[in-house]
Amino acid sequence: MRPVLKVVLLVAPLAAACHTITEDLPSRPSAAGSPVSGGIPVIQIPVPQQTPIPSPSPVVVATPKPNPAPPTATPAPDPTAPPSTEKNRKPTARVACSVYFVECNGEIVPGSHHASETGVGCKVHLDATTKDANGEHTYREPRWVFSNPGMVEIQSSNPWNPAITGRGRHHQDMYAESDGARCATFGITFN
Repeated sequence: MRPVLKVVLLVAPLAAACHTITEDLPSRPSAAGSPVSGGIPVIQIPVPQQTPIPSPSPVVVATPKPNPAPPTATPAPDPTAPPSTEKNRKPTARVACSVYFVECNGEIVPGSHHASETGVGCKVHLDATTKDANGEHTYREPRWVFSNPGMVEIQSSNPWNPAITGRGRHHQDMYAESDGARCATFGITFN
């Protein structure tokens, strides 16, 4: 086939398919009962209007006085009361106790807070927190009670944070008490 004939065969169907489609719109309202109901809807789109930009107002500059008065002194704030050095000696209402940490060969064992077992010869640091009825720390000394005191060596003169070392393999229960209040019994096993 010749190239011209190919072009004609290709363009002819496209030319036949292109034509303008028109639709008749009603020029007057439809009669009542006709299939088309209502008029042609009119949609109004508001167009934003530009708001005027206010012009800047004139700036008033204060005229300095020839001999300015010295600034007045700022009054000193009222003195605050110094922190109380008096220790809370109210009776103990509750005691909280725990294994604070374990120390083996002079090194703190990571994650040993609240430990329940350790090796013989390791030092177990204990903690007792005494509080009054208002939940404030009180400086009433706790007294530690051990289930088998002959099997532990007690170090430290601080009654809130003593340290114990197991003298052999055993389980040691303990609690602290102060003014009749005591913590729950807890224990540690020395392996």
